[in-house]
Amino acid sequence: MTYTVAGVTKAVGRFLRATGQRAALTRGEMFRLLLEALAFSYRQAVEDLSALTGQNFRRMCAVGGGTRNGLLCRFIADATGLDVMAGPVEGAVMGNLAVQALARGRLESAGDVRELVRNSSEIETYKPTGPEAWRRQYDRYLDLAERTKELSE
Repeated sequence: MTYTVAGVTKAVGRFLRATGQRAALTRGEMFRLLLEALAFSYRQAVEDLSALTGQNFRRMCAVGGGTRNGLLCRFIADATGLDVMAGPVEGAVMGNLAVQALARGRLESAGDVRELVRNSSEIETYKPTGPEAWRRQYDRYLDLAERTKELSE
């Protein structure tokens, strides 16, 4: 599926109208809305994972091109309440190479892989700064997600 800015903008506008929200957004408002929605989806995934495993998490590791977006990483930290360790940008390539190195005996353990990545990449850590405002908005996000389910049924 190919996404275009115009197509995404129209889809978001339809969603906003269907859920009784203001649909006329500036480009900046649209960008922020999309980043916040991503951050809340990370929070929802962390909460689901925590419920499934019974574990509480203190940090999250994010890899790939999205880690170049400092604002997204900041939003994820604030929305989840977790430290976000962002990087490496080429995480998939590094993971592939590390698995091959493990298979060939060049690396011996997962600890060796972590050390290699840590020493080969710039990792930036984002700490949550304002989680209370994000908690209130997350409740609204969950409510809208539920209303969206009802609209599609």
